[in-house]
Order: sequence, then C-alpha cells, then structure tokens
Amino acid sequence: MSSDSRGAVAFVRAHARWVGLVAGLVVAVLDVVGARSLGLGFELNGRGVTGWVWLYLAVSFGGLGFLVGWLFELRRRERMALAEVIRQTEELDRARLGLAQSEKLAALGQLAASISHEVRNPLAILRSTVQNMEEDRGSSEEMRRSCAFLRDEIDRLNHVTTSILALARPVAPRPSPVRAGELFDRVRLLAPLDVREKGLRLDARDRSEGAQLEADGDLLVQALLGLVTNAAQATPERGVVALEARRAGDDLVLSVLDSGPGIAAADRDRIFEPFYSTRRDGHGLGLAVVRQIAHAHGARVEVGDNDGGGARFSIVLPVSPDLTVAASRR
Repeated sequence: MSSDSRGAVAFVRAHARWVGLVAGLVVAVLDVVGARSLGLGFELNGRGVTGWVWLYLAVSFGGLGFLVGWLFELRRRERMALAEVIRQTEELDRARLGLAQSEKLAALGQLAASISHEVRNPLAILRSTVQNMEEDRGSSEEMRRSCAFLRDEIDRLNHVTTSILALARPVAPRPSPVRAGELFDRVRLLAPLDVREKGLRLDARDRSEGAQLEADGDLLVQALLGLVTNAAQATPERGVVALEARRAGDDLVLSVLDSGPGIAAADRDRIFEPFYSTRRDGHGLGLAVVRQIAHAHGARVEVGDNDGGGARFSIVLPVSPDLTVAASRR
C-alpha cells in the first residue's frame, strides 16, 4: 500500500462519521437521479410531494451514514484505548521488573562486599599454596593431578566472585572516541582461555564504514570478551567464533557469532538475568554484566540466530554523528 493510500485510509478512520454522512447523501442523490431518469414522482392528496420524498431520502441516508460512521469511530476509540491500557500495563510490568532487579542488585552489592573481604583473600592464599605443591618436584603424579584440579576449582570460584563484584559495582563509563576495529584488535589480543584451549578460530569482520563511538573502550572490550567467552563455551572444538561490526542506520551493531547449538526461543528473554544459565556449570553472571555495560552506554543487547547456525549476540550502540562525519573527511 502506498503512502497516499495509507493517508487516505487514516483520514477515513479519523473522520468516519462525516465520511458516512457524505456517503449517505451521495447514495440519496444517486437514488434521486435514478428515479428522475425513470420519470418517477410522488403525490399525496393530489399534491406533488416528490421533492419532500427526495429530501426525506437524503436525510435518512445521510443520518444512517453518520450513525454508522459514529459507531465505527466509537469502536476505533475503544480499540485504541484498549491498546493504550495494554501498553501502559506492559510498561508497569517492565518498571516493576526493573525495580525488582534494582533491589536484587542492591542486595547483591552488600553480598559482594562481604565476599570480597571474606572469600577472595583466602582463595588467593589457597591457590598460591596449591600451586606451590603442584610445582614441588617431590610431589607424585597423583598429587600434581589433584593440585591441578584444586587450582582449576579455585580459579572458577574466583571467577564467580569477580563476576558478582562486577555486577554489583555501579558502571560509570568514561567516553572517548573509539572505533570497532580497535575494540576487535584488543579482544583478539585478550582472547579468553576457552578460545585457546579449544583451538577455536577468532575471526573479525569490520563493516562499520569507519564509524566511531563516543564510549568507554575498556568497558566495551570487557563486554565483548564476555560474549566471546559465552560463544567459545557453546562452540565445538576447532570451530569458529566471529566478531562483526556493521552500520544499521544511526546505530553501530557489534556482534559475536558462534557455531554452537543456538539459544532456544524460551530462554532468550531470561538469559541476561543474573544467576540464570542454560549450562549446568554456568553461574549466570557473564551475560548480566554484558547487559549492564550496554545499558550504561545507552545501548541494548539482542540475541538471535547466526545465519550459519549457532547464536548471534549483538550490542547495538548509537553512533556519534559528529565523529562519523569527521572520520569520513579524513
């Protein structure tokens, strides 16, 4: 449907009663013209009343058209009011969820402070002791394997503690001009351990057309590393994890794509919630931190399907127009 047709339909819906009135009068006029062409006339007690009959038809058809249009407008207003009520209800639900999330993060902040003091220091001492035992030449092979297992578990606990602290700590970006290519170079340099251990290939495709962001590069690298870690855990060995940057109107989309099983539709609305994870050994904090960093930049995080199979996680950030123009002139 063309824009002119859509405009005409919108006009008719907004002025249905008057359109109905005009339509009724047009029908009455057509009836009069047809009757006159057939030579029809009306008399009452020997007096010609044809004009009064035509007037009655005009008033009747016009009034009927006006009434039908008025009823149509009432129904349309009711539908619009219902849609507005549904929209406001959804906004209230989102606000309530946001409030619950804020309360959860506030409680988490208090918990994180305690964890930082009570857990992280003992974990560091334990790890150092276990590592020394592992590296001791007098240790048996079985002892080394046990120490390696303990070290890995300590590292996992330390990672969980760090994630909780990152989630509870308020994010305060320090914006500066940054390009997608620079972010990707740093992410590839700091590739997570999962990428190296599984022999994954980390590709980068920069299609951002030289666009620049006014953002905190360190935080964005942290968020991308979190997405790469998540992708690496879902990708089979010797697979591919890809970084992609592209323009989408006034936005720059930074995506991480994997070749894993993908994300089920039922999980897509919850995977960014703290402590929700689809993996047995997952703690559900990595993607929550990613979303927190994105929201601090006025951005959003989206999840979808990778065209080649797997999942696509995207951070959609607004581009700075002035920086983009400056970049195009260089």
